[in-house]
Amino acid sequence: MSEIRKLILKGIDQNDIDMMSYDDRMTISKTVSTALGIDGVSDELLKSHKKPLGEGGKLHWEHALRPAEKAFYEAIDFQALLDGIMDRLTPVEKSTAAGKTPYKPDGQPFTPDELDTLDAFIAEFFDAIKGTERSLAIRAYLVGRMLETKERRAVKWDKLPKDYYELRDKFGLSDEEIIAIKWGELRLGEHIQHIGEKSRHKVQNIILEGSRKRVSIDKLRQRLFDEMVSEDGDLNRNWRSITISETNRLANEGRIGSVKRFDYVIGKSHHDACPWCMKNVNNKVLIKLDGPPPDYEDLDPNTQAYKDIAFLWENATWSGKDNFERSGSPNKKIWNDKTGKYRLEPRLHHELSMPGALCHTNGRCAWTRFVASMMYVGDDNKTHFKSDNIDEYNKFQSELAKRRNRVEQVVQTYQREAA
Repeated sequence: MSEIRKLILKGIDQNDIDMMSYDDRMTISKTVSTALGIDGVSDELLKSHKKPLGEGGKLHWEHALRPAEKAFYEAIDFQALLDGIMDRLTPVEKSTAAGKTPYKPDGQPFTPDELDTLDAFIAEFFDAIKGTERSLAIRAYLVGRMLETKERRAVKWDKLPKDYYELRDKFGLSDEEIIAIKWGELRLGEHIQHIGEKSRHKVQNIILEGSRKRVSIDKLRQRLFDEMVSEDGDLNRNWRSITISETNRLANEGRIGSVKRFDYVIGKSHHDACPWCMKNVNNKVLIKLDGPPPDYEDLDPNTQAYKDIAFLWENATWSGKDNFERSGSPNKKIWNDKTGKYRLEPRLHHELSMPGALCHTNGRCAWTRFVASMMYVGDDNKTHFKSDNIDEYNKFQSELAKRRNRVEQVVQTYQREAA
């Protein structure tokens, strides 16, 4: 490690560097280089940003989240599922043993009873996984929280608590934070149940189709392997997508939950993020609230009350904020009975996706604390140090103060009305 890099890392944590966008790294690099009157800092500082993203589904650019994603992914062992299925699926001449399902490569149809053994095994396999979603949700949340509070140096993934009773006493989590974790736990449970049902249907279809086409049992095993265990297989790919999404969602919930009321967070997107995230998340500064605002779906969109809550959805965030039943598409299809055709209508504000902990499946964007006293987001939508351009900094501060004041006023109004 060069002396320059050692000097940088004394003041900037390695994980902070891993989290930075390319532009932020360039900003710090140039600032340090200018201050020291030397060259060569940029390449050293930017090197890790150019590394490959990883193998398989390991898409996170934060190394600290890898243990969380790995634990999520390994919660379902598709190889063990395949082995169990093949152990119970035998050639028809050996199917008299108890607990075995005959495989008929001669095209003869199966009876419903003959498939019950496999159905029961798959159900039991996924039932055994139930319960792991709690520890996974808690730990992923805490990883995100510790990334933000810098506690991660002293705590390892396998040492984190698995149940709720430690969270208030040991980590000082608020009720809102625990609610966010519990929602994450419920989401994971639903995902596991869905993957279990999909696995059962997929296995049945492959077995029935294989028998109808007179496929040998060895080729049948390969087809099951391709769907379940292979990285390109439908079931494996779907579960990998879920692990990436939920790991990042819960870690971001932990980050946001650690920030104090009315403080700031900033969105950071990877260099290959989707256009929506680049526009609505990357370097977007939001104001932290203690909890969600009132629902505004049933309000008249022309009223001030509707517009105020819409303003909060655009400019604030809170534990549990997501885009459930919202869409990134600006228009929706409406059926017209008279014409017998669909027509496009603009979506109302409460139907549109807003920046939150996770904006879409496979999302890798992160939300982290933003220190407005030291940095600003310029007209180029890049972060800069205050010293780069004091006029732009003052302009940004003025606009941010106006947004925060309105957020505080809206929150006070609906809290007063609810009292």
